[in-house]
Amino acid sequence: MFKIFQWHRGKIILLHLLIWLGLGVINYLPDYLILGTYTYGFPLTYIGYVVLFYFNYLVLVPQLLLKLRIFYYVVSAVLLLTLSVLFGYIMEPLTSPLYVLRESFSNLEISPLFRTFSIMRIIIINLAFLIAGTIIKLYKEWVKNKIREKEIERQKTLSELKFLKNQLNPHFLFNSLNSIYSLAHKKSPEAPEAIIALSELMRYMLYETNHHTVSLEKELNHIRRFVQLQRLRLKNTSGINLEITGKVTAQKIKPLILISFIENAFKHGINEKGNSIVVIKIHVNENHLVFFCSNFLKSQPNQNKFSGIGIKNSKMRLNLLYPDAHTFEVKEEGGNFIVNLTLKLDQ
Repeated sequence: MFKIFQWHRGKIILLHLLIWLGLGVINYLPDYLILGTYTYGFPLTYIGYVVLFYFNYLVLVPQLLLKLRIFYYVVSAVLLLTLSVLFGYIMEPLTSPLYVLRESFSNLEISPLFRTFSIMRIIIINLAFLIAGTIIKLYKEWVKNKIREKEIERQKTLSELKFLKNQLNPHFLFNSLNSIYSLAHKKSPEAPEAIIALSELMRYMLYETNHHTVSLEKELNHIRRFVQLQRLRLKNTSGINLEITGKVTAQKIKPLILISFIENAFKHGINEKGNSIVVIKIHVNENHLVFFCSNFLKSQPNQNKFSGIGIKNSKMRLNLLYPDAHTFEVKEEGGNFIVNLTLKLDQ
């Protein structure tokens, strides 16, 4: 609906010319076909309509009505209409076919009723052009405002997403470095492997996630590497279960939309003895993804106030990136913290 107002100026001018030409033909052709004559004054009257329309459309509405100077607009519009009607009345003897025919038939008289009708016709036509100019200009401004609002909303959304992502990356790095520190502190031989895994994770985050969407396969591989890194640092990994099912083809997904829930599961799903209960299930069904994540829920009276940044950001990103295209549920059940999420994937 809005595309017509985004045309090139030349196309808009051509459209206006075609409309005026069409109106001229509609007004002039019936008189010529029925009466077999034409009126020399018709172009002058038509120019009067054009002046009325565009003076109202380009000057009065933008400078007065849109600036809420209602009184001045009404007075100016009435004055403009009066001048245009007066001009049309003066030009009536040159434009009405009956006046032209009277030159050929000396006994042809113009009745008072016809004169009254002619004046009313002039008023109605001029008023119609005045109202049309006002309505079209107001509608065009309304559309421009809607486009502007959408662009502002889009820029606001992009800014929010950029802010959330800038928070997400340090949060992820902080959690990963904690994992490697744990291995280094224990002088684990798996520390080098963990560093390599982290470098792969960071490479993906730096170079693959700058696009609006990424390959679902790459995103799932990123999740696998993250879970592998977590397994390296934990004493007992028997409670960690990552299950990915379904057919992955060319589906697309917004980057890093799932990882925060998984980070949160590992952060809070580990007890004091290093045992973990983290269950992650991802099922792909054509253009839908079903995500389930469950972790052991431990009491944390002194929980750091920043510990929930990742999951909070993910909730906000879901609302921004998948409006009306996702379902999301978080609950505590049977001593576990559970996340259920469904997404409509991009193709």
